[in-house]
Amino acid sequence: MLTHHNILNNGYWVGERLRLTHHDRIAFQCHSIIASACSGKPRVCDTWRHNGASAPHFSPQQTLEAVALERCTALYGVPTMFIAELDHPRFREFDLSTLRTGIMAGRLVPSR
Repeated sequence: MLTHHNILNNGYWVGERLRLTHHDRIAFQCHSIIASACSGKPRVCDTWRHNGASAPHFSPQQTLEAVALERCTALYGVPTMFIAELDHPRFREFDLSTLRTGIMAGRLVPSR
């Protein structure tokens, strides 16, 4: 079981390791990550929608647009998401020059 201390400690050390500061802007693709993790738990997803969260889905184009528009410095996601973004036909049209760090987790990263 995760405790409050576990979660705060993890967040602190991830931020330290990524050298995050108050100047960073993080693009979380977590709505899709969380939704995929709860695929067998529709009540949890229904609760998110009830609380105003959008229906869980992932769009490589929307993510790329958000990173460019918000000038994000970090991006979190799973390998499948990053592959979809890199393979997107319009990938080179987006200014992603502000990205400097991020986290890829959830499964092994494929070598290509």
